Amino acid sequence: MSDQRIDARQWAAANIAASAEYFPNLMPQMADISEIGDPRERQLATAIQRTVLQRWLTLDYILNRHLKKPLNKLEPAMQGVLLTGAAQLLFFERLPDFAVVSSMVNLAAEMIRPEAKGMVNAVLRNISKTIAGRSSDGLWEPCRDKLPTDTGYVQFNLPMLPDPAKDWTGYWSIVTSHPTSVLEHFANEHGKDAAVAIAMHDLTVPPTIISAANPLDESALPITKHKADGHYYLWQGNYGELTEFLKTHVDCRVQDPTASKPIAATRDLKLKSIIDYCAGKGTKSVQLAAMHPDATVYATDPDGPRFAALKTVSEGYNNLVAKRKSVLPKDADLILLDVPCSNTGVLARRPEARYRFNRPNRRELVQLQKHIATEAIERIVLGGYILYSTCSICEMENQQITQFICDKAEGKIVNEQQTLPQGYGDTYQDGGYFALIQC
Repeated sequence: MSDQRIDARQWAAANIAASAEYFPNLMPQMADISEIGDPRERQLATAIQRTVLQRWLTLDYILNRHLKKPLNKLEPAMQGVLLTGAAQLLFFERLPDFAVVSSMVNLAAEMIRPEAKGMVNAVLRNISKTIAGRSSDGLWEPCRDKLPTDTGYVQFNLPMLPDPAKDWTGYWSIVTSHPTSVLEHFANEHGKDAAVAIAMHDLTVPPTIISAANPLDESALPITKHKADGHYYLWQGNYGELTEFLKTHVDCRVQDPTASKPIAATRDLKLKSIIDYCAGKGTKSVQLAAMHPDATVYATDPDGPRFAALKTVSEGYNNLVAKRKSVLPKDADLILLDVPCSNTGVLARRPEARYRFNRPNRRELVQLQKHIATEAIERIVLGGYILYSTCSICEMENQQITQFICDKAEGKIVNEQQTLPQGYGDTYQDGGYFALIQC
């Protein structure tokens, strides 16, 4: 499709319609944004898509108040148009309601059929009529007529939401768009207050954080200092500027302070052979190679495209080698296991992950984590270290797998830390966990 024929709403609605076919088993979106020519339209398109993914259950609840048939029973294209339209009405205050409704009605005729215009018009106009105003005064509190946003709240002109005093789980599930199973899991492990704090934090738009090896000049770059210890900065420029910056600052990377903690825990270890067993595209492999210049870092990943990216990355480092798993050494001093996980510590960055957090998926993940750990243990030397790392905040993926490794390898924990997602702006941090185990 040419740049002249697609705009932000069209792109977002089409991609949300595609997601609706698989909800709640959503995966990270990889749609081609280059279909949109105007950079401002691209920004709006990704913001709309992200908002729908982040507030799907909220939007579903609001829309169902104005539908005769449940939203999830409608055809995917209709779901895409309604979700995209409702998201704009509720969470994009700078977009005039009449313009949103008009554009989505026209899009309904194009994406669905001309007869769909009437339904879309009626539903979106009814939602618009329920909005009495918006506020960013910071005085939001749980109630039936105020919906929290990342900057304040939407004021309804009638009690639209569940009663927080009578239905704790139902209320917080709707206003934060977390399945009840997620909230209950968080409450069981971290307490109700922490569960609410985590769920509210997951509504934020997370900043882009730069981790630098050395201090950066804030006066010369579109950055502001993050308050975490070390050289962390909030990127204030656009994506194109960020891409160019990273090309010319090879010692910098996009990384949250929490994600940097596992590698930092190995700083004082004397190592000769390191394996990054789930290396992805090599972010932590590069960190290990830089931190331990006298060691050889072997990076591997079972995914073909990611392994190809590893090979490209390794060409820039004398002590970083991309190897297939079958030919990895069996005498490693350190093995990093940055394993696949539920992403419950980074739901602000990975909003789609909250919807697939269920018992079968958790069991499958835990089995995979145990399988990876069992394989890796065979390649560690006596006295060597396993660094286990996730972006989860769930005990069964963190402390329980760490104990599994200790039992299997007759190891002991020498360093362990869990961080809950927290903070905003220059105090923002993702959640995550790591354990350094000596075998």
